[in-house]
Amino acid sequence: MTTLIVRLRGDFPAEEVAATGDDTGTLARIIASLDPARYPYLAYVDPFGITVFNRLQMDVVIPELIQLRTEVDAGRIGSVIDQVIQFATQCRDEVHLYVEFEGD
Repeated sequence: MTTLIVRLRGDFPAEEVAATGDDTGTLARIIASLDPARYPYLAYVDPFGITVFNRLQMDVVIPELIQLRTEVDAGRIGSVIDQVIQFATQCRDEVHLYVEFEGD
């Protein structure tokens, strides 16, 4: 089972602004199965490593997250995606922030 943690990070590696995650492996499986033609950024999140997106990439990441949210069932995974959308929006709107996906 793969744990996927999503963090809103500041400029320094140890600066964690907020975090959410899924320890059931569901979100990691969903992301690993995404079609790169439809999800050009999220499809390349490494479910076993670290993937970081910056402020400029949020113009692509946010619409992908919103689309993904419409395609998943409500419940725990939906609420995790909702939190990630909030992180991404904050990342887009402020400087020195990054959205980090860490798979295990």
